Amino acid sequence: MKDLSDAPHRLLNLKEIPEDPGPYCMSFGFDLDPLIRSIEKCGLLFPPFVAKNESGKMDVVIGFRRILALKSLKWDKV
Repeated sequence: MKDLSDAPHRLLNLKEIPEDPGPYCMSFGFDLDPLIRSIEKCGLLFPPFVAKNESGKMDVVIGFRRILALKSLKWDKV
């Protein structure tokens, strides 16, 4: 497995990130409310990880639910 510790960090527009789990995530039947309340109270502790696919679009690798929570909180960037 590739070491991602030195992967580039950058601020992304949440509108660029799709609202479907994509090829890396399996998310179904979840309640976002506890996560939303946690982010409201503590902030975002672990940012999501995304990667550009071969068509140049973003795929969510980890943090799909966090992205949905941030979008519902009306965040613009992550």
